[in-house]
Amino acid sequence: MKRILVVGAGPAGCSGAYSASRLGAEVLLVDIKKNIGEPVRSAELVPKLLKRTVDFKPIQTISNLVTVLNGKEYVVSSPAYMVDRREFDRHLVSLAIRAGAKVSMDTKLSFNGNETLINGIKSEFDFIIGCDGPSSFVGRHIGIKNMDFMFGIQGEYVLEKRLEDAYIFLDKKYVYGYAWLFPKGEYANVGLGISLKYSRESKRLLEGFVKMLVERKYIVNDSFITHTSGLIPCGGILTPCKNNILLAGDACGLAHPITGAGIAYACESGILAGKNASEGSAEKYKLEIMERYHETFERGRRKRKFLKENWNNFDETIRKCWPCFEEYNK
Repeated sequence: MKRILVVGAGPAGCSGAYSASRLGAEVLLVDIKKNIGEPVRSAELVPKLLKRTVDFKPIQTISNLVTVLNGKEYVVSSPAYMVDRREFDRHLVSLAIRAGAKVSMDTKLSFNGNETLINGIKSEFDFIIGCDGPSSFVGRHIGIKNMDFMFGIQGEYVLEKRLEDAYIFLDKKYVYGYAWLFPKGEYANVGLGISLKYSRESKRLLEGFVKMLVERKYIVNDSFITHTSGLIPCGGILTPCKNNILLAGDACGLAHPITGAGIAYACESGILAGKNASEGSAEKYKLEIMERYHETFERGRRKRKFLKENWNNFDETIRKCWPCFEEYNK
């Protein structure tokens, strides 16, 4: 029986702990946070196909993705769900616990050379799976870290009326990023992602975006219910493993370099990491990750590079770099 430490109780970590436990491994899932699913740093939109991988209860079904550029709407059928990340993460951790995993929150991980310490106590594991986010402590320990980030800022606002579609707003002022309105019942997640270099401008830009949504009667007013911000890795896939340490989700750079989407990749990579760790094969995990995601993420990485180099020629560049436009696949 393999002893596996999973670090980070988000979608990747909970999925990894569940996967490994189901296959008979002895799993400890730890997180430095006190509560599962908090704080929420997610736009909470997931592709409908994720249901094939993970069972969960959505808040709302999304029919289309509407991209707004220069006042014109481009509608693409994009079946998706909105989830409540608190409940989503708690559901995933409950599956892991039912499968046999032990969970320890408010827990500090440290390394002393090759020794692993849990709350200062030396512990031994056959494998460690790092699922601890964009600035992964586990990844830094083995010299693998994200270098390129977007800064995301988001609030939860009351909708004027229920919406069935999710909205993306493309504008040159959202440098290397975009703004979004993702409905969930009577509320909506309203936010934007912007180059980390310009993060100081994010609050002002969000206020302007919210004002526009109020004027266009998407949302009632500028009163927000919740507010959050955080980093989004956008540099592409990192090396998935080194020796007996595997990385999954954001810790492995598995957020799409253009859209920042990452929940589905987190769940899928977590499951693969748990499976391969329980079978004792880090190298097989690396091969499976690269086989599944390399082409998509390499294209996204190249598109992002082109986007950054040609941002001043915004209208032509964004059509070549945003997935809803035909030019993206050329």
